[in-house]
Amino acid sequence: MKNLDSVLAVIPAKKRSTRLPNKNLKLFNNYPLIYFSIQFALKSKLKNILVSSDCDNILSYSKSFGVDVIKRPDDLSTDLSSTVSVLKHSLETYRNKNKIDTVVTLQPTSPLRSHDLFDKCFKKFINSNFDSLISVGINRKKLGHIDEKDLFLPFNYELGSRSQDLKKSFYENGLIYFSKAENIKKNDMLGKKIGTQIIKDDSSFVDIDDLDDFKLALLLFKKNYSEFKYLIEN
Repeated sequence: MKNLDSVLAVIPAKKRSTRLPNKNLKLFNNYPLIYFSIQFALKSKLKNILVSSDCDNILSYSKSFGVDVIKRPDDLSTDLSSTVSVLKHSLETYRNKNKIDTVVTLQPTSPLRSHDLFDKCFKKFINSNFDSLISVGINRKKLGHIDEKDLFLPFNYELGSRSQDLKKSFYENGLIYFSKAENIKKNDMLGKKIGTQIIKDDSSFVDIDDLDDFKLALLLFKKNYSEFKYLIEN
């Protein structure tokens, strides 16, 4: 496998969260939520791990695990700040920036990751000509949109069809993102050729934005404890 010295894992964790206050430090199974992304990076044997935050408490806690931290400027810590702008700032200020050609984004809001997720995605990414690789879940719902006349218009099925006849579709689940550093420097996180890793287990349903998401994540963590317990084991 390609040398991990050239890979930078970035964990973006801003202080402010409108729908779930202090989300990234909220206790999840007795650990701050951000703990699970840090541990996933460490257990995946990543050598370059960087937490980007505008919160001193998050930075102090993260630093206790021996990972690198960077204080994010205020203009990159608003609700309108793009992920790619945060990644670009992280890449430009990282101490070993000249070594990095791949950036892996690990959102703290996705605490449930299988132990082999990184290896599977990394192997697929480096053995392809993808500009990026994202994890996706399989959609099994009949989806549509409501137009300006308040009418429902399906877009992944035909009205009256059976659920098993749905057109196959997928959604970003936020578990992991691989990007080329050269594209991030150009303010482009994903590029044009976006590869995928399909996630079929319960972790695909978890992306914590509000309290209901948080409760669902806890429920799935306990349900699949044998799969995710490696994150809290020494």
